[in-house]
Amino acid sequence: MIRQDYFLRLLREFFEALQLVLRSKTDIRQKKDDLNRMYDEYVGDSIFYHTAPMDEIVTSFQQYEDDMRYQKMEMLAYLYSVEAMYSGCIDKAMMQERALWLFTYVNKNSKEFSLDRQKKIDELQKELANIVKR
Repeated sequence: MIRQDYFLRLLREFFEALQLVLRSKTDIRQKKDDLNRMYDEYVGDSIFYHTAPMDEIVTSFQQYEDDMRYQKMEMLAYLYSVEAMYSGCIDKAMMQERALWLFTYVNKNSKEFSLDRQKKIDELQKELANIVKR
């Protein structure tokens, strides 16, 4: 019970911090720095999550129980998705692909259904399809 309360508070704090980055009037470089700090604080080493193959990323979350594992993965997917907004074309596509991959993985494996997650999957699929058309 205490662990669940702690994790719910952590999730709330994460999404509040993400909203602050999105609403911030600072330049893109500062937003990216803020996002990198969020990687380190909420999911782990930002360098690892930017360079590791997706199967290694999934393996890195095995240390958590099922519900926490999928929520942590989803937090990472949101970080990828937001970071894509502030990235150039090549990096943007890569970050969107990583976010889509994780959202899809969580959607298939988690016991919890989420309309927000499904909406995010649909949005990312459309954005990536538009990139391919160009």
